[in-house]
Amino acid sequence: MRQLRRGLRLGAALVAVVAACSSPTEVEERTELGVLLAGGDPLEVTFPATVVSGAPFTVVVRTLAGGCSRKGPTETTIETDRVLVEPYDIFWDPVGDHGCPDYQALYRHSVEIEFQQKGQAILEVRGFNGVTGGVEVFTFELIVE
Repeated sequence: MRQLRRGLRLGAALVAVVAACSSPTEVEERTELGVLLAGGDPLEVTFPATVVSGAPFTVVVRTLAGGCSRKGPTETTIETDRVLVEPYDIFWDPVGDHGCPDYQALYRHSVEIEFQQKGQAILEVRGFNGVTGGVEVFTFELIVE
């Protein structure tokens, strides 16, 4: 009987700890344009400077967020010689006594792109600039051979 009571107390304590650490289920999430620059963190967009016509290549964009967030979708708009990449992240506000963890989250948004036409191409990345406080489009050039 003594072991059963101890087991019940441990089980009840475990349930209380899990409930306190779990994220609330009634949280309203919002999808927002990802933060590309904040404080001393540099813009991080990786892609090849030269690509082959008709061959897919990868563009990776890093976004910055905090504890009440998770990586969201990445949208792309492709034209003949131009592509627009828009990374989004998902945010929510803490509920009740549950605060957001105090850490910086870094999310890697990766997309496959393919240009069919040879020549110069433009890569545009649209995101939130935490330094200026507004939405900004960063433009890069690449060569399609």
